[in-house]
Amino acid sequence: MKNLEEEQRKMRERMRAAKVKKAPLESRPHVESVEAKDVQTLLKRIAALEAENVSLKLQLLALCGQPRPQERPPEISESERQLLFMKYSNVRRH
Repeated sequence: MKNLEEEQRKMRERMRAAKVKKAPLESRPHVESVEAKDVQTLLKRIAALEAENVSLKLQLLALCGQPRPQERPPEISESERQLLFMKYSNVRRH
């Protein structure tokens, strides 16, 4: 157990030493301002694409007419259901 603790202590020391070696970026404020500009342009582009999407949906609706309701399978009468059951259950027997 002491061996594990010693290894963890060495690892922490190496991590501290690596943090000290890293110098702060001097150009960081410039990078943040460029990123902020990029974010703003991307947000504007997203808004334009969403507006275009709404417009295209309206055009599609106008071309195709009203959206069709989902078709349900035709109702089968009880006698027809029994007939089909007998028909296919006999097939499995042979």
